[in-house]
Amino acid sequence: MDHLYSVFGYDVAPYHRHFLEDGASNVISSLSNNNILAFTSNFDLLDDSEENCLLKTRLYVVDLNLPYHPYRYVTHSVKDHDENITVLEWDNKGAKLLIGDDMGTIEVWSMRDFLLSDWQRLDHHSCCFAGDRIIAGIWFHSGQKIMVNYDKKDLDVQYQEKFNHDRLQASVVQFGNKHTDGYLCITGSGFVYAHLFGSNGKIHQEYAILNSSRANIEQIDVAYLKNGSFLVMTSNGNSHMPIHCYTISISLNWIENQTQKLKIDCKSHESFNMDCALLNSSNQSTHIYPIVSRLKFIVRECPDAAVVVGSGKNGSIIELWELCAVTVSFNNVIKNLKKIDQNQPITEQRWKFNMNTTSSHYVSALSTPGSLLFETTPPLSYIMVAYTDKTIKCFYRQNLQSLVTVDLTTTTNHSGLNNSTNMNRMFHQQEMISEKLSIIRDIRLTWSNCAMVAIDSFSQLHFFRLSPMIEPCNQMSLNFAQLMLEYALISGNDYWDILISIKPQFVDIICEKITENFCGSRQPSYVQQKWFDKVLQLKAALYRCVNSGAASYKSGDYYAMKMLNAIAETIKRLIRAREYQENEGPAEKLSSMIQTKPVSNTDIQQFINIDKVLVKLDSKDFCVEAAIQQSFQHLLQWVCDLALYLLASIPQQCHQPQFRIPGSGLLFDVKSLNTLRELLVIIRFWSLINANYVPSFNKMHENIDVISLIYKLLSKLVLSSEKIDETIIDECCVLPNQVMIHQMDICLKSVGMASPALFSHSLPLILHFGIESPSLEYTVKVPIIEGTFNIHGDRRIDVLRNISLGYVDENTNELIRSCTRCNSVSSIKSTTRSPAARAWDQQWVKKCVCGGSWRVHASKNLSSISNNNDFGQINFSLMSTTV
Repeated sequence: MDHLYSVFGYDVAPYHRHFLEDGASNVISSLSNNNILAFTSNFDLLDDSEENCLLKTRLYVVDLNLPYHPYRYVTHSVKDHDENITVLEWDNKGAKLLIGDDMGTIEVWSMRDFLLSDWQRLDHHSCCFAGDRIIAGIWFHSGQKIMVNYDKKDLDVQYQEKFNHDRLQASVVQFGNKHTDGYLCITGSGFVYAHLFGSNGKIHQEYAILNSSRANIEQIDVAYLKNGSFLVMTSNGNSHMPIHCYTISISLNWIENQTQKLKIDCKSHESFNMDCALLNSSNQSTHIYPIVSRLKFIVRECPDAAVVVGSGKNGSIIELWELCAVTVSFNNVIKNLKKIDQNQPITEQRWKFNMNTTSSHYVSALSTPGSLLFETTPPLSYIMVAYTDKTIKCFYRQNLQSLVTVDLTTTTNHSGLNNSTNMNRMFHQQEMISEKLSIIRDIRLTWSNCAMVAIDSFSQLHFFRLSPMIEPCNQMSLNFAQLMLEYALISGNDYWDILISIKPQFVDIICEKITENFCGSRQPSYVQQKWFDKVLQLKAALYRCVNSGAASYKSGDYYAMKMLNAIAETIKRLIRAREYQENEGPAEKLSSMIQTKPVSNTDIQQFINIDKVLVKLDSKDFCVEAAIQQSFQHLLQWVCDLALYLLASIPQQCHQPQFRIPGSGLLFDVKSLNTLRELLVIIRFWSLINANYVPSFNKMHENIDVISLIYKLLSKLVLSSEKIDETIIDECCVLPNQVMIHQMDICLKSVGMASPALFSHSLPLILHFGIESPSLEYTVKVPIIEGTFNIHGDRRIDVLRNISLGYVDENTNELIRSCTRCNSVSSIKSTTRSPAARAWDQQWVKKCVCGGSWRVHASKNLSSISNNNDFGQINFSLMSTTV
């Protein structure tokens, strides 16, 4: 287990510190499958003034890639809340947030315009139970679950063999067996509330009692059953009382007048008593652990085992219980009354005590995986336990084996500090960090279980990288990294927590393994077509974590391919035939012509001449409205600039073997070259319709046909073999003398933790809320092509529309959104009202081109870095333990 980073806040006053560490700090969190963390705080993390009220509850969201930028736009109600937030749950898609508090208020929040920094409350999905504390909340399961076939996890086979779609029963289904969104909440008195998001905006609500009568519930956990029901485990806090279990089934039924009504069915399930409460030894007191302080199912999607934590004067005890199928024997009289098949015994589920482990310290936080990834019996699982002595232990589910222990207070000497001045400063920083450390209050595992984040009493974050569950006590292997990346590709989960575990020297090998398994004949054509853009995005993200020359430039190759394919698909959808054609439309006919290689010399001349291609097509089929041409002028300008930029780099790349630029891989990719040629043909057609809305060029001579010249050179590249012909090199040499060629920045730079800077410093990194640490800064040196010009300078370019945004600062401009994973920026408002342009913008409204979330980062959320601030200078290791 490696400690990657810790994010600290401002100093806490001594009287506040004791108040929070004594148990008054009710810090909870929830981690989505997009690696977005929502967590609570008892004070403003970005305010160090004395007016910072401690008795308010704030709610923050933060991308784990930028943990020092928490956004407080999510607030429980519009203003700071006076009550403790007790429930915090993301939905399965990571788009909605369920919130419950001490006073019985239930709220649902969602991102406004898909911005991480801007949230809105869905009032029609909120509810209030006056004074009845909300103690548990869970979203309805969709029934869709992807599992890894354990026997084929290391094989390069088809995805449908490697990943099984384990069709669970959805929690609630509508007509046609379609799942429905909604949530289930339980109060401290056993009141059950179900809220369903019906079709056509209808809302269905229903109430029930968990048991026959309402009772006090102190500890609770809820899990999913395979039949769509919920399994609930409760305790009143007394270890001598039974731990009760219930099943809750929710259905949507038709009643009179053809209306639908929600129904809740609560039934008792097998219960049990803690083993420590059943000790009968006369030499040992039965009151050592009188309090049940934690209840947790091992895996939320497979509740076949549970962990129960007891506390007392001697510390704490952790008990592992398993839900087993036990054969039930019947008396002969009962067998004679009802025919029972002797070959098929009747079984029932019972809780069975497995083992326990004790500690002299109290358990302050407990976490287990939320999802089941591997088809194994029993399911693989980590059990993360935090103690009040500021240690975190990782247990393996099998026999509660302790794998590793991390002590947050442990510090190590910095190898780079030799003289006494630096040593004194180091000890001063260590003393400062030790004073800021506090008791861990909550732990969350990522969806892949390869990382976890811990939150302490002061809402400070501590992030750790874990060993794979199938390879405990080992570093992540190449096969496992490939497996998890492919799983993220198929499931749609965020792969950030996988990227931070892959060392830069292994990126090339992993990309080759992913490409080898994805391309060729191993995956069907429809699978390749469906996931092609996602694979490009994944490989670009991997190479952005590398900063070693030509290897890092490959991220530009995959980004350019992704944008080029997106532009081509959008433009082709605008082309419609005048009459119905059964075989192929004009776009398909153009693609077929472009991809057909010539045989004779006559065919070669027609192949490289764009006007010869136009003759074979009907220009009326490519006619579009002038507004559409104007909307896509900037994108088509990017296509032409990219083609010129790549062609101008050919001489240096051929004469200098070590010379590479971002995007140079397209020159050797026939598919990308043909895509460029198709777009050039469409541009030529549109120039005949309206020459005002086509790409423009600064030509040295008026008689130069730039589009025709680009098309000819690209066509010759398609016909050339692996080695580029000398005639092509000669023509590309004079290209900068014929037309002005712009320098292009197509190498998106990573920001935050998943970047080359992570592997260039000793760990953990010490960060501070609201301050961008200089330790995460790095530079990417892109070679300059001879004869090209940088026309943009320091002006920012909209990554989606290829328009200049001017000298804007995304930290101060509220109309500019920036990405949480790369340095891309984009304007929130579109510059055109064309329906076609809006359709283009809709492709990227949820995510950036790189797959990161959008945010609007105002200056009020960012503190300036001061040279006198110790947090801007700290760079030493608190802990570096490897499992």
